[in-house]
Amino acid sequence: MEDFSKYSDNELSFLMSSDNKEIRKKAFDQVYERYSPQVYTFCYRFLRNEQLAKDIFQDSFVKLFDTIQTKNEGIENLGGYLLKIARNLCLNEKNIKKLKKVNIDDIELKYNDESYETKQNRELLIQSLNQLPAKYRELLILKEFLNYSYNEIADITEQTKSNVGIMLHRAKQMLKEIVLKVHKINKIEIED
Repeated sequence: MEDFSKYSDNELSFLMSSDNKEIRKKAFDQVYERYSPQVYTFCYRFLRNEQLAKDIFQDSFVKLFDTIQTKNEGIENLGGYLLKIARNLCLNEKNIKKLKKVNIDDIELKYNDESYETKQNRELLIQSLNQLPAKYRELLILKEFLNYSYNEIADITEQTKSNVGIMLHRAKQMLKEIVLKVHKINKIEIED
Protein backbone atom coordinates (compact mmCIF):
# COMPACT_ATOMS: atom_id res chain seq x y z
CA MET A 1 0.00 0.00 0.00
CA GLU A 2 1.49 3.32 -1.13
CA ASP A 3 1.99 6.18 1.35
CA PHE A 4 0.11 9.19 0.00
CA SER A 5 1.37 11.54 2.73
CA LYS A 6 4.55 12.18 0.74
CA TYR A 7 2.66 13.77 -2.15
CA SER A 8 2.33 17.52 -2.59
CA ASP A 9 -1.06 19.21 -2.79
CA ASN A 10 -0.68 19.57 -6.54
CA GLU A 11 0.08 15.86 -6.94
CA LEU A 12 -2.82 14.88 -4.69
CA SER A 13 -5.21 17.04 -6.70
CA PHE A 14 -4.20 15.19 -9.87
CA LEU A 15 -4.47 11.82 -8.10
CA MET A 16 -8.00 12.75 -6.96
CA SER A 17 -9.03 12.94 -10.62
CA SER A 18 -7.52 9.54 -11.47
CA ASP A 19 -9.57 6.94 -13.33
CA ASN A 20 -8.64 4.46 -10.61
CA LYS A 21 -11.27 4.66 -7.86
CA GLU A 22 -8.89 3.35 -5.16
CA ILE A 23 -6.25 5.98 -5.96
CA ARG A 24 -8.92 8.73 -5.94
CA LYS A 25 -10.10 7.57 -2.52
CA LYS A 26 -6.61 7.37 -1.02
CA ALA A 27 -5.70 10.81 -2.36
CA PHE A 28 -8.94 12.29 -1.01
CA ASP A 29 -8.38 10.63 2.36
CA GLN A 30 -4.92 12.18 2.54
CA VAL A 31 -6.26 15.65 1.73
CA TYR A 32 -8.97 15.16 4.35
CA GLU A 33 -6.44 14.04 6.96
CA ARG A 34 -4.16 16.95 6.12
CA TYR A 35 -6.72 19.78 6.15
CA SER A 36 -9.86 18.73 8.02
CA PRO A 37 -8.85 20.23 11.40
CA GLN A 38 -8.23 23.70 9.93
CA VAL A 39 -11.38 23.70 7.79
CA TYR A 40 -13.60 22.54 10.65
CA THR A 41 -12.07 25.04 13.08
CA PHE A 42 -12.69 27.85 10.63
CA CYS A 43 -16.30 26.81 10.00
CA TYR A 44 -17.05 26.35 13.68
CA ARG A 45 -15.51 29.59 14.83
CA PHE A 46 -17.02 31.56 11.98
CA LEU A 47 -20.56 30.18 12.27
CA ARG A 48 -20.56 29.48 16.01
CA ASN A 49 -22.99 26.62 15.48
CA GLU A 50 -21.72 23.03 15.70
CA GLN A 51 -24.25 21.32 13.42
CA LEU A 52 -24.09 24.03 10.78
CA ALA A 53 -20.29 23.99 10.92
CA LYS A 54 -20.28 20.21 10.38
CA ASP A 55 -22.57 20.58 7.37
CA ILE A 56 -20.49 23.34 5.77
CA PHE A 57 -17.29 21.44 6.60
CA GLN A 58 -18.58 18.36 4.79
CA ASP A 59 -19.91 20.41 1.86
CA SER A 60 -16.48 22.03 1.48
CA PHE A 61 -14.79 18.69 0.89
CA VAL A 62 -17.55 17.52 -1.45
CA LYS A 63 -17.27 20.74 -3.45
CA LEU A 64 -13.47 20.38 -3.61
CA PHE A 65 -13.80 16.82 -4.90
CA ASP A 66 -16.40 17.85 -7.49
CA THR A 67 -14.24 20.77 -8.62
CA ILE A 68 -11.19 18.56 -9.04
CA GLN A 69 -13.20 16.06 -11.07
CA THR A 70 -14.18 18.78 -13.57
CA LYS A 71 -10.91 20.74 -13.53
CA ASN A 72 -8.03 19.56 -15.70
CA GLU A 73 -5.28 21.27 -13.73
CA GLY A 74 -3.68 20.79 -10.34
CA ILE A 75 -4.23 22.89 -7.25
CA GLU A 76 -1.02 24.05 -5.60
CA ASN A 77 -2.51 24.95 -2.19
CA LEU A 78 -5.39 22.63 -1.34
CA GLY A 79 -5.61 23.97 2.21
CA GLY A 80 -6.10 27.53 1.02
CA TYR A 81 -8.48 26.40 -1.71
CA LEU A 82 -10.55 24.43 0.81
CA LEU A 83 -10.68 27.41 3.18
CA LYS A 84 -11.82 29.63 0.34
CA ILE A 85 -14.64 27.16 -0.42
CA ALA A 86 -15.54 26.92 3.28
CA ARG A 87 -15.47 30.70 3.65
CA ASN A 88 -17.79 31.21 0.70
CA LEU A 89 -20.19 28.55 1.96
CA CYS A 90 -20.14 30.10 5.45
CA LEU A 91 -20.82 33.57 4.04
CA ASN A 92 -23.68 32.20 1.93
CA GLU A 93 -25.13 30.43 4.95
CA LYS A 94 -24.93 33.55 7.10
CA ASN A 95 -26.64 35.58 4.39
CA ILE A 96 -29.38 32.97 3.94
CA LYS A 97 -30.06 32.17 7.56
CA LYS A 98 -29.22 35.53 9.19
CA LEU A 99 -27.77 33.63 12.13
CA LYS A 100 -28.25 35.03 15.60
CA LYS A 101 -25.33 35.28 18.03
CA VAL A 102 -24.60 32.04 19.82
CA ASN A 103 -23.93 31.99 23.52
CA ILE A 104 -20.26 31.52 24.34
CA ASP A 105 -21.17 28.57 26.55
CA ASP A 106 -21.88 26.62 23.34
CA ILE A 107 -18.20 26.81 22.37
CA GLU A 108 -15.69 24.51 23.94
CA LEU A 109 -11.98 25.12 23.43
CA LYS A 110 -9.31 22.75 24.62
CA TYR A 111 -6.27 24.02 26.50
CA ASN A 112 -3.57 22.16 28.35
CA ASP A 113 -3.62 24.56 31.30
CA GLU A 114 -7.10 24.54 32.76
CA SER A 115 -6.42 26.91 35.64
CA TYR A 116 -9.21 29.23 36.72
CA GLU A 117 -7.35 32.26 35.37
CA THR A 118 -6.84 30.59 32.00
CA LYS A 119 -10.54 29.70 31.76
CA GLN A 120 -11.51 33.27 32.65
CA ASN A 121 -9.13 34.74 30.08
CA ARG A 122 -10.32 32.32 27.41
CA GLU A 123 -13.97 33.20 28.09
CA LEU A 124 -13.15 36.91 28.04
CA LEU A 125 -11.33 36.58 24.72
CA ILE A 126 -14.08 34.53 23.04
CA GLN A 127 -16.86 36.80 24.32
CA SER A 128 -15.00 39.82 23.01
CA LEU A 129 -14.18 38.10 19.71
CA ASN A 130 -17.85 37.26 19.20
CA GLN A 131 -18.71 40.97 19.42
CA LEU A 132 -16.50 41.87 16.47
CA PRO A 133 -18.06 42.31 13.03
CA ALA A 134 -17.79 39.09 11.00
CA LYS A 135 -15.21 40.45 8.54
CA TYR A 136 -12.79 41.25 11.38
CA ARG A 137 -13.55 38.10 13.40
CA GLU A 138 -12.84 36.00 10.30
CA LEU A 139 -9.39 37.54 9.84
CA LEU A 140 -8.46 37.04 13.49
CA ILE A 141 -9.57 33.40 13.33
CA LEU A 142 -7.44 32.77 10.24
CA LYS A 143 -4.37 34.56 11.65
CA GLU A 144 -4.41 33.89 15.38
CA PHE A 145 -6.20 30.54 15.68
CA LEU A 146 -5.21 28.87 12.40
CA ASN A 147 -1.80 30.57 11.99
CA TYR A 148 -2.19 31.49 8.33
CA SER A 149 0.20 34.02 6.81
CA TYR A 150 -0.93 37.38 5.47
CA ASN A 151 -0.45 36.08 1.91
CA GLU A 152 -2.59 33.00 2.58
CA ILE A 153 -5.30 35.10 4.24
CA ALA A 154 -5.25 37.52 1.30
CA ASP A 155 -5.74 34.59 -1.08
CA ILE A 156 -8.54 33.02 0.98
CA THR A 157 -10.45 36.29 1.49
CA GLU A 158 -9.65 37.65 -1.99
CA GLN A 159 -8.04 40.83 -0.64
CA THR A 160 -4.63 42.40 -0.99
CA LYS A 161 -1.94 41.55 1.55
CA SER A 162 -1.74 45.19 2.65
CA ASN A 163 -5.52 45.33 3.16
CA VAL A 164 -5.34 42.18 5.28
CA GLY A 165 -2.64 43.80 7.41
CA ILE A 166 -4.69 46.96 7.87
CA MET A 167 -7.85 45.05 8.71
CA LEU A 168 -6.03 42.77 11.16
CA HIS A 169 -4.60 45.83 12.89
CA ARG A 170 -8.09 47.34 13.11
CA ALA A 171 -9.53 44.04 14.34
CA LYS A 172 -6.98 43.86 17.15
CA GLN A 173 -7.64 47.47 18.12
CA MET A 174 -11.39 46.84 18.11
CA LEU A 175 -10.90 43.69 20.18
CA LYS A 176 -8.80 45.63 22.67
CA GLU A 177 -11.47 48.35 22.95
CA ILE A 178 -14.20 45.76 23.49
CA VAL A 179 -12.21 44.05 26.22
CA LEU A 180 -11.44 47.36 27.90
CA LYS A 181 -14.96 48.76 27.62
CA VAL A 182 -17.24 45.79 28.15
CA HIS A 183 -15.15 43.87 30.61
CA LYS A 184 -13.64 46.89 32.39
CA ILE A 185 -10.09 45.70 32.34
CA ASN A 186 -7.58 48.40 33.14
CA LYS A 187 -4.64 46.91 31.32
CA ILE A 188 -4.39 44.43 28.48
CA GLU A 189 -1.67 43.68 26.00
CA ILE A 190 -2.62 42.59 22.52
CA GLU A 191 0.26 42.13 20.12
CA ASP A 192 0.11 43.92 16.79
